[in-house]
Amino acid sequence: MRPSYFLVCALLSPAVIGCSDSLPTPPNPVPTEPTAVHVKSELTPLMVAYRDGFDTAGNPVGWTVAPAPTPEALKMVTFMAHGAYSVAVVCAIDANTVLTWQSLRTVDDDLSDTVTEPEIDTPCSSAPPARNQVTGKLIQAGFAHLDDADAQTASANQDITLSVPNGTFDLVATTDLADPAMNKTLIRRGVAITANNQSLGDIDASTGLAQGPLAISLDNPPSADPKKSTEVVETTVDVTTKNNAGPARGSHAQYNLTDKTVKIYGVPTAMLMPGDKQSVTFIGTNQPKDTTITTTRSVTKLFETGDDVATGESGLSLPPKIAIPDWRMDAGRLSVALPTLPSLDNLTIESSGTAVTGGKTAKYEIDISSGYFDSTTLARPVFDTTIPGFKSDWTINFKLHYSRQITSEFDSFDDGVFIDHEESQFFEDVPAAMP
Repeated sequence: MRPSYFLVCALLSPAVIGCSDSLPTPPNPVPTEPTAVHVKSELTPLMVAYRDGFDTAGNPVGWTVAPAPTPEALKMVTFMAHGAYSVAVVCAIDANTVLTWQSLRTVDDDLSDTVTEPEIDTPCSSAPPARNQVTGKLIQAGFAHLDDADAQTASANQDITLSVPNGTFDLVATTDLADPAMNKTLIRRGVAITANNQSLGDIDASTGLAQGPLAISLDNPPSADPKKSTEVVETTVDVTTKNNAGPARGSHAQYNLTDKTVKIYGVPTAMLMPGDKQSVTFIGTNQPKDTTITTTRSVTKLFETGDDVATGESGLSLPPKIAIPDWRMDAGRLSVALPTLPSLDNLTIESSGTAVTGGKTAKYEIDISSGYFDSTTLARPVFDTTIPGFKSDWTINFKLHYSRQITSEFDSFDDGVFIDHEESQFFEDVPAAMP
């Protein structure tokens, strides 16, 4: 949870400028020796700017825009930071979309015994490799997965297409039967994809091994009384093999809020190899009546080959929901405050809409580390577009339809051992303002 100052600023008038991206009290004296921070980009950004710390009144210092004598100069920008700092990067995601990404961090977030100068990677990435359209036929109705691509059929003997790059992956297929206790999973190892329109042939998951029941419990399910809660909870088990980039769906079931039980199944460890992982996830979804808001919260626990998950070591708990935020316009900029926040390692705030000029899509993203929150007691993050030289065709027109989203992430550890991953999200679709 954030300190009470976060709640106080959420309730104050927008005229209280000190609540926008500032400290409640002047910061502690900065260290005398700054640290070099390197901002790296695969593609040439349209702009890179940064600011180091706060003035004596607790307000962030002004932005410094990195010079760009050549395109290559913007692919590695280095500046000196004392503690809490901000980076802003503008880049073209594609021909029709411009992203403004801001990262709020502290130097200590990224320092270690081997890293003495932090390196920050921007989202300005090169285009992904070309993908192949790989075909096959699912003999049994169910799911198929290859690398990070999924396909699903509702009936037997259906053709599927999976879009994957060149490489060697594992094909994972699971039946989808009316009785989930009868489902089987097939893993075809080392499938080499070398060309477009390559065929996987027939995929018969019924020849795989039977899934086994998992004794996994949820300690804090929402109420089954619709007058108290309209949240629904689903449970999934995913399998990520060592050759695949993403998880394959193994089992799925809706959590019974009345009985507080779920019947969920996992792939038997006999068919897994070292490096393969399974995970079980509880995800709660809520859509408040008469709103365009959706909130989700989830907790994921990994288990690997040899783990005896069926004994049910302990229950999992959903993280708190993200409370309905206090969105406001601050001198033409969108800002937000929340009365409370779940425990977090990182908070991401996003917005997407039509640019003020040019008709293209403009997107904003702010990533804030827990270290920055702790160091500054940030109360009201703001999508800051007052950077010198910031263009109108990078700016969202908030009078038109746009979306806004907040996501918190937190990993739990016990003596350095990973326990679970928690995530909470708030999403709102905002209609155009009335004329």
